[in-house]
Amino acid sequence: MTGDESPAAGANAQPGADGASAPSAAVEPPAPAQTKGLNAVALAKEVILDRLQGLLEWLLNRLKRYRARRGNWWEK
Repeated sequence: MTGDESPAAGANAQPGADGASAPSAAVEPPAPAQTKGLNAVALAKEVILDRLQGLLEWLLNRLKRYRARRGNWWEK
């Protein structure tokens, strides 16, 4: 060991600086998966269409029940 080297300097050395270590790309963890950002307008449209569909289905069922209870009122 020479006078200008210290054990702490070896611990803080960059990986791959001496050529004996693995390349730095292999040492770094992989980047997190990139996901597309939420499109607020598209999400709002989706929610509104879903609620509108539910409302229309409920109204149709209500109309069917109403018509079934009335019977053939035009023939009476």
